[in-house]
Amino acid sequence: MRSLLCLILCTVIGLSLFACAAPDPAVTETETEGTDKSGDTIKETETEKITETETEKETMYAQTLKNLFDKDRAEPGWYNGSGQTSPDGAFCSSELIEVFEEDTVEFGAALATQGWHMVIYNEQQQQIGDCTLSKGLTVLDTVDDQTVLISYTVPANVWYVRLICDARYKDTYLVTVNQPFTVADFIDFFNLTVQADEKETPAVKTDSVLYGKKALFIGDSICYGQWDNAKRLSWPGRIAQQYGLKSVNQAIGGTCMSTVRGAGAQIINQLTSQRGKSFDYIIIQGGVNDAWGTGDAANKIAPVGKMTDSFDEKDFDITTFAGGLEQLFARTIQYWPDAQIGFIISFNMPGAVGIGRVTDMEDYWAEAIKICEKWGIDYLDLYHDSYVSDTLLQVTTNVCLRDPIHPNELGYDRLAPFIGDWMEKIGS
Repeated sequence: MRSLLCLILCTVIGLSLFACAAPDPAVTETETEGTDKSGDTIKETETEKITETETEKETMYAQTLKNLFDKDRAEPGWYNGSGQTSPDGAFCSSELIEVFEEDTVEFGAALATQGWHMVIYNEQQQQIGDCTLSKGLTVLDTVDDQTVLISYTVPANVWYVRLICDARYKDTYLVTVNQPFTVADFIDFFNLTVQADEKETPAVKTDSVLYGKKALFIGDSICYGQWDNAKRLSWPGRIAQQYGLKSVNQAIGGTCMSTVRGAGAQIINQLTSQRGKSFDYIIIQGGVNDAWGTGDAANKIAPVGKMTDSFDEKDFDITTFAGGLEQLFARTIQYWPDAQIGFIISFNMPGAVGIGRVTDMEDYWAEAIKICEKWGIDYLDLYHDSYVSDTLLQVTTNVCLRDPIHPNELGYDRLAPFIGDWMEKIGS
């Protein structure tokens, strides 16, 4: 019924506009004087078309786009199709946007990896579902290595939509209805600057102490390279390329120091799987998932715990972060007593609001530093390093982080030599 009424209304308006049509604004008329064959003065009207370059037309079109996403009225947090809401500061939600059957909603730039991008509502403004890239949404184009433009065709039962976006992108989030736009339009609309890719592959450091050595890397999704390029090189692969190191990356996403997610999700399992193999370096990262918690409705977070005076594994409380880390160090030294061992304290993640205690891991890392010193383990403190936070990774932006926790390809490009240089100093 809504579609029929809209069709009738559009027809009436169209006929009215045709009857009252104004002259083409892109056409001008000029009068010139002359004489006819008898010598009388005459006036001639010349019609001139004003032509625009393609760039001007594109810019004019971008300026006419109506952005239905009001960043100043967007709510912090997200909604989902089951009626649940969360004040999670890593996301923000648009106001309800009225739509009609067969309307086309386009929006972006949006993270393709986000759980859901849109919530749909019925006539009574009740949530009736959410839309994902596997359920109702279509990727139109890629904006950069992190984000895409997305399209949605409105079905008969949907009266309103609400867009959910990563909070870091809200200043450049464009939502339109029946106004298709391209990546070029998006760039013009927000007056963005496109930077050329000047990435160069560094030469192998054949004079490095790492050259020809073998290293085992273990940790969580950050070390694994969750949002890295297709090869998932992360820093282990890049360090191998840049320093001539032979690296083995056993890191697995979602793993913890403690047993908060179960004994099977402990990082120590990555270590024991390599027992008996020869390594010159063992590089350990982890702890973020302990502070994240179980991720379910209860979201049990691993306690920080306390360093013990013991070196006996049976004295460590592995239900805590500290106990799990001590267990891991004890086992590493037992298996590879002659290897150089290092621990990476993960960088600051201020954007991970609402994700357990990830935005404030001070207690975890303070205990980790004491444990490293107890066991004689070299550590790289990325968390308290202002250069890493502000310059290297720019952690309050999306420049090097694909989401508030995980680096993108550029992030790993920057982290790898920083970690590699540290590894060269381990044990010296």
